[in-house]
Amino acid sequence: MKYKCDMVRDLMPLCVDEAATDTSKNIVVEHLAECKKCEKYYINIINEIQLDTPNSEETKGYVTIAKKMRRRNLIIRLFIGFIVGIAFELLLFYAVGYRLTAESAADLSGRLNNSSKLIGNYDWGDWEFYFYNSENSYDVVTVKKHWNGWKAQDNYLIWPKFITDKGGIINAGSIYYWTDTDDKFGIQIFPLIVEDENVTSVEITAFNETKSLDVKAGEFNILVFENNDPNLGNNQLGYGYDAAGNIIYKLVKSEETMRYMWKRLIPKSMMIQ
Repeated sequence: MKYKCDMVRDLMPLCVDEAATDTSKNIVVEHLAECKKCEKYYINIINEIQLDTPNSEETKGYVTIAKKMRRRNLIIRLFIGFIVGIAFELLLFYAVGYRLTAESAADLSGRLNNSSKLIGNYDWGDWEFYFYNSENSYDVVTVKKHWNGWKAQDNYLIWPKFITDKGGIINAGSIYYWTDTDDKFGIQIFPLIVEDENVTSVEITAFNETKSLDVKAGEFNILVFENNDPNLGNNQLGYGYDAAGNIIYKLVKSEETMRYMWKRLIPKSMMIQ
């Protein structure tokens, strides 16, 4: 408190008798707004004096003003405490990895390096998938939205760059992802890059559903399949077509890597230019 109780109590009788200066009155009112003991002491002084003078109501008003000031000060303290608490919580969330945007959360995943370059993303409600082209691999980072921001998930995927893919159709990290909610909802994402200029369209089948996509050489493309049945098989089929509708690539599962890769069916030298 700014003023000592003894000093303020010495000024109280002057305030009751309306003999105090405006400065003394302000000191008493300000102190009463902070000190309940002195407020009680002041009320006792008023009760001991006959309050039938014309200024008695004004004398009572000091206590009323003090109570209003105390209430206002309490509200201000609560508001400041609330703001400080929110700021501290936000700093804490930031320290443990939460970010305001999905992309910033992906960048903080810890799986990227100086050579990583963002080539595409897919928005799936509370989930976001980011695809990066790194020196030796394609890296896929999954982030999830929480009430307090975005945070990278643990299911990172590093898809090595296979030498056999070069010049053909490249898988940039095929993802089979399930949510952690009670309804169990899954998604299969096929990100691919076509380097063969003869390929004009790609067709993929997953979860008994077939989708096709027109493609251009050098572009990043995504085909997405959703599934809400964990027991449904995920036998994948895929074909790459030329402009005449001929199948020149097929999606096959490598016996060595146990991953799906695009195999050329027609040698490039036999393609009609």
